[in-house]
Amino acid sequence: MRKDVLKIALDKVKAKHVQALKNADLAWEKALAIPEIAQNFDAYKTLEYDKIKAETFGIKSNLDKEIKSAKDAYLKSIEKYGFKESDFDVKYDCPKCHDSGVFNNETCDCVIKTYYDLLNESVSNSGSNSHTVDDFIVIDENDKKHLDFVKTVIDKFPTKKTLNFVFNGCTGVGKTFMASCIANGVSEKGYSVIFLSAFEIIQKCLKYHTLTLSEREGLLDDILECDLLVIDDLGTEAMLNNVTVEYLLLILSERIAHAKHTIITTNLSDDMINKRYGERFFSRLLSENYSSLKTIDGKDKRIKKSNAKTN
Repeated sequence: MRKDVLKIALDKVKAKHVQALKNADLAWEKALAIPEIAQNFDAYKTLEYDKIKAETFGIKSNLDKEIKSAKDAYLKSIEKYGFKESDFDVKYDCPKCHDSGVFNNETCDCVIKTYYDLLNESVSNSGSNSHTVDDFIVIDENDKKHLDFVKTVIDKFPTKKTLNFVFNGCTGVGKTFMASCIANGVSEKGYSVIFLSAFEIIQKCLKYHTLTLSEREGLLDDILECDLLVIDDLGTEAMLNNVTVEYLLLILSERIAHAKHTIITTNLSDDMINKRYGERFFSRLLSENYSSLKTIDGKDKRIKKSNAKTN
């Protein structure tokens, strides 16, 4: 993982811990500023202390009824002024680690989620990753099938059966739109998602390729480790020697090995993918064992929208 982003994520979680303590303290201070509550609480706690002190010296206190009466008076007074006992409890955002960032001596899931949320905010996606299933406009049976497919992928995510989804078809038929809907639906379920164009992926890989070993650390971790990676417009990226095919193959192989899901959109047919990237990449991308190729049919929807505006 990228250490800089991970540190920010951990700091964000720890800040919640501090804020939770402050909120509880502020609520308690506000209540004690009311004389009636302060007096009743002091009387209740004094009796409890007297009982403990007496029992320490083996003296039977007989203070139970007084303590109960004093506690009832205290509870009635806080209720009178709009408080309840739970208002003074520390309310942590994460019930597992209490916003410490560590659970069972390991980084807590809440930190990991915050980490990927930060990545999703910072990663450039050219505005493509902004659609949801609510944006679907169903005009014909073809559109309905696409919507049903998208909903199914989201509902069943993650699946062990299909790791790679390849959407191919002509320009403007809705490949990126469908991938974007799935990405947002999966993200809303709490999974980590990164949405990048093929061009952005290769630029990142080129940077990694030209750095020293020490400088490379963590640079590709987000791409390799996120629950869902969307590579948009495969085939539009530059074909760089020792970079494009090699790193795409590395990314895909590593993600498959760790059962991570990948969606790729492309204008290329399966034959064109094989010719451009080679048999090794092709066999991993479109293996019958864990891949699904979906050809998106239809006319260019962007042309339709353009025509609608001018008519």
